[in-house]
Order: sequence, then C-alpha cells, then structure tokens
Amino acid sequence: MSIESTEPSNEAQRRGHMAALAASEHVGSVAPSLPMEITVRCAPWGEPPEIRAFFYQSAEGVRALAQVLGFEVTTESRGQDGTELYVSATGSVRGIEFEAWTLVDSAAAVR
Repeated sequence: MSIESTEPSNEAQRRGHMAALAASEHVGSVAPSLPMEITVRCAPWGEPPEIRAFFYQSAEGVRALAQVLGFEVTTESRGQDGTELYVSATGSVRGIEFEAWTLVDSAAAVR
C-alpha cells in the first residue's frame, strides 16, 4: 500500500529557492558594502524567484554594488513633498531577478 500526496509538488519552488540563495550568496561576496537585508522570494504558484537587497539610507551602497554587477542605477522622487528618493539598481544575478534599493532623504542623496 502506498500513500500519495494530494499536495502539488514543491520541487520547482525548492529549486527556485536554492538558485536564488546561491545568487544571493554571490551578491554578499562581491558587495563593496553589505546591505542591511537580502531577501529571497519564490512563490509556490510558479513565479520566478527574486532577490532584493536593502541598503539602509545608503545610495552609495546601491551605487557601489550596481557598479560591481554592471547594473544601471535609477532614482525616483517619492513621498508627498518629493523629499525622499528611491534609489535602485535592477538586473539578473546568475539568472535570478535582482534589485538593490534604498530610500534616502533627497538632500542626503546629493552629498
């Protein structure tokens, strides 16, 4: 007698997590300054995995990592009065979607 699960297989999600974890380890090893947080996400419904690296109030941290990874940095005004800037760099790290980001005061970002 065998017992068969009615749960969908989670092997694709497991492989996605493992690939994203390996890519996030690479990010941590090449980052000139370490982010405060590196988040790996891989949803069970088939979305591709993704990695996000958060730099606490450090546009320079985002810029330095973007330079190492060969990504372009973008800056967007945020907040009702436009005094905050969302600084980010996106691309692919070892085939995994990646974003490094921070939110900074606009006066601090131009220093």
